[in-house]
Order: sequence, then structure tokens, then C-alpha cells
Amino acid sequence: MIGRVSLIAALLLGPVGGQGLAGVFDDLQCFKIRTNHQVAAIADVVPSQGQFPLQPFCKISGPKLLCIPTDVQNVTPPPPGAPPGVSEGYRLCYKLQCRQPVPSPVLVGDEFGVFSVSFKSSSLVCTPATLGGVFATTSTTTSTTSPTASAGGAFVM
Repeated sequence: MIGRVSLIAALLLGPVGGQGLAGVFDDLQCFKIRTNHQVAAIADVVPSQGQFPLQPFCKISGPKLLCIPTDVQNVTPPPPGAPPGVSEGYRLCYKLQCRQPVPSPVLVGDEFGVFSVSFKSSSLVCTPATLGGVFATTSTTTSTTSPTASAGGAFVM
């Protein structure tokens, strides 16, 4: 019995004691997908940071990708590093076509280094998603039961 527990612990912890499932899942791995339903919509894309311009009347279609939280480990050669970020959730990414303007060039850093980035065009918009086909959205309906907060901040009745 002790042998089985040790084997399970070794598999969960991975080869570098604690690097397995104990990582910070602040990276995303994206898969190209096919779906039984395609979205076609027009929307304004409003960034949270002021240096990025509002992009009105963008065409959204898809989804094209499903991105899952991951932890990139055992990189060779080791990257320069960055502090762990916030754990990510699942994302569905849609093709995005917007007119100009594009943002001015910026410096961007991650665990692989610092990059000078100039922009060409928007290509994807990624939305929070859940596995299992159920997604909680906010609603304006009235209920006599108390709502509970879900992981994404939406309320589930």
C-alpha cells in the first residue's frame, strides 16, 4: 500500500519535487477547434488600458480556439524569468476584424524576455468560458432565492 501511495505522489509531484500539479497555472495553451455553432456579430472592443484605442464596429466570428490554463515547465534553455502571474481560466477565442487605429508601440515582458512590440491589426478576442456547456451570465430577472457568486464573478441562481 505504501508503494502505491509513493507512486501516486511521485506522479502528481513530477520529477522536480513539487513542479507537477503544484505549479501556478498562469499560462494558456490554445487548441484550434471546430464547433457545431458559429457566431457572427459586430461589437465595439473597449480596452481597459488608455494607451490602447477603442475599436468600434469590429466583426466577431467563430469560435476558433479553446485556451486552457497551463503551467509551462522544464524550459530549455531556462528563460530569464518573470514573477508568477494570476492563474488563468478557460477562454474561447473568436476571429476579430477591426479597422484602424492600432496602438502605438510598447515594451512587453514575460518569462521569456522583454520585447519591443509594434501592432499590425486585431486578430482574436478571447472570452471567459466554462467546461461542461454551462455558462453563468448576469440577468435582470427577479428571484426569491439568494444568488451565489460563481468563479467568474457572475451570479448563478
